[in-house]
Amino acid sequence: MSETDSPNRPPAWKRLWIHLVDLLSSFIPIIDAVRKSWIWIKSEIKEGAADMRKGWHLFLFVGAVIGCVCFYAGCEFEKLYSRRGDNPKGRINQWQPPELEKITHQVLVKYGRSFGLYEIKDLTNPVPFEVNNSPYMGQLQGYHPFSCHVKNNRVYVDLQIATQTKPIQIKDGKIIDLPTGWQVNGNSNSFEIVSGEEIPVFQEFYPGTNQVIIKGTIRSGDKVFYLDTDNSVLISDFQSYLLGELFNRAKLAQHFTYPASEFPGVIFNK
Repeated sequence: MSETDSPNRPPAWKRLWIHLVDLLSSFIPIIDAVRKSWIWIKSEIKEGAADMRKGWHLFLFVGAVIGCVCFYAGCEFEKLYSRRGDNPKGRINQWQPPELEKITHQVLVKYGRSFGLYEIKDLTNPVPFEVNNSPYMGQLQGYHPFSCHVKNNRVYVDLQIATQTKPIQIKDGKIIDLPTGWQVNGNSNSFEIVSGEEIPVFQEFYPGTNQVIIKGTIRSGDKVFYLDTDNSVLISDFQSYLLGELFNRAKLAQHFTYPASEFPGVIFNK
């Protein structure tokens, strides 16, 4: 999905139907070739075993071509459904980060003014993100807003987004426990979660394949991490979050257009 996707993008079932029609059109000449080959093979059986073997060679060749076409079609369908987890309500159930470039050796992750620089070889298992720039450093010991890891050559951030009820979980790109009425919109290098009032609560950006920027209020046990208007990382009790008492919390600027079902991947223009 690109930032220039049309708002009138056909629904998933219609896109699937278009793919099927295209595949059927490409299969017709192959099926006809197989039919003619089979007729020719049966006629050759009457003329001798040597000619019959030649016919079978052609038949096996055509069969191999059909197998390759089927494999290609399967790959295309897998891409179609793994790229986005659409449902009729326009939600994204899973989001996939961009793939790392082959020459990449390090990953930069930023949360406000805090950042972590990791070696890719050290991210085979989740590594906690250490906040290293905050006026509340003394209160942060033992708490981590999220963890990072590399899977299938992509950088994933696992975390929990604070809500008034059950936190939203993001693990391996899967978005779990999204409250009713909330929406997710994204493209190939970023995604955003908004509340039922279409207020952004979380954003994840990949300005480069090995660069990640996290924004939003994150829950970690009985604490919540959030960014203030100076982009510093602050920490508070979850109870204070429930009461709306997070001091100087920054508001996120809307990045995508909603409803997501009508405007998938479309950047918001003020």
